[in-house]
Amino acid sequence: MVVMDAYKRKWTGRSWLALLGFLVLMLGGNFYIAHWISHSLESQYPPLTQNPQADAIVVLGGGVNPGLPPRQHPEVDEGGDRVLHAAFLYHQDYAPLVITSGGWVSLYWDSGPNRSEAQDMGTLLQMLDVPADALIFETESENTRQNALYTAELLEQNQLDEIILITTATHMPRAVAVFEKAGIKVIPAPTDYFVTGDPDITNGNLGKNFKPLNTVPQSQFLDVTTRSMKEYVGMVYYRLRGWV
Repeated sequence: MVVMDAYKRKWTGRSWLALLGFLVLMLGGNFYIAHWISHSLESQYPPLTQNPQADAIVVLGGGVNPGLPPRQHPEVDEGGDRVLHAAFLYHQDYAPLVITSGGWVSLYWDSGPNRSEAQDMGTLLQMLDVPADALIFETESENTRQNALYTAELLEQNQLDEIILITTATHMPRAVAVFEKAGIKVIPAPTDYFVTGDPDITNGNLGKNFKPLNTVPQSQFLDVTTRSMKEYVGMVYYRLRGWV
């Protein structure tokens, strides 16, 4: 009886929270779950393979780090493919202008860097031979909805209509919905894919080449799962607010 009482006391409160946390880590860090949930978002808009003509390329922030010391210039992070893809499409004559969209959301006690993310993306684009006179900066936005609203104002001011929208593939479904809600004609050009390579994987068929070791949780897959879940939560929140 004493043993049973001790056993019951172990599975209360903190123990259940610890178990829940363990299960989240085990599932969220699983290769197959990370690929499945990421693919469910990335597959909604295929890569841009044609050569449509648009008025401007719009690249959303989220792929650069500020050029704060000891950095000598802005640097790219995991989402830096956005800037590279924008330069690639510009040099392929998809559009004559590139609009970079993004302010800074400071994670520090101070006000953050003096330059916006849009300006830092512009610096990197010029390093990739995109001329300064082809760049327009939207420097105030702090989230996807503001990206769309402030970009819509710039498009109206410059008498521009249709855009090619560049962002991370998992973010593209929410971004397209928000930009279209703002009255903007959008041609999606997703980049920064996570699910790549093996056709079975890119088609969502994860069971054909099952490998037991892929079930061992890893931090990189937990990060992918977290980012993908953020997009689903964000879409629900945006729908509740009437933003999409």
